[in-house]
Amino acid sequence: MTWSEGMAAGNNAYTTEWAAAAGTSNAFTSLTSSNGTTSASRAQANGTVTGSLVESAYFFSAYSIDATDMLNFIIINDGSANPMRNAIFDNANNAKYTKFSGGLAAR
Repeated sequence: MTWSEGMAAGNNAYTTEWAAAAGTSNAFTSLTSSNGTTSASRAQANGTVTGSLVESAYFFSAYSIDATDMLNFIIINDGSANPMRNAIFDNANNAKYTKFSGGLAAR
């Protein structure tokens, strides 16, 4: 997989909006933000979209977190018996997912 700057810009838009809205009447815990953007619209706004698009968001409380913690959370164990790494990296899917980006926001 390769890093996608366009997708990262979409992640940044989403996490910035989430952090600003958290704790207010506009708070959201959905991949559709309070201003109506979706996974597809954020991706399209920052580049050309072809093929499938998968976006995940995790909302949780923690004393502290950093980017390494978040990457471990996603790849090693997402709290289920089938970690996200299986869907992304197993042999059946390694041709499906070609780009990756990530974002993190704290409130």
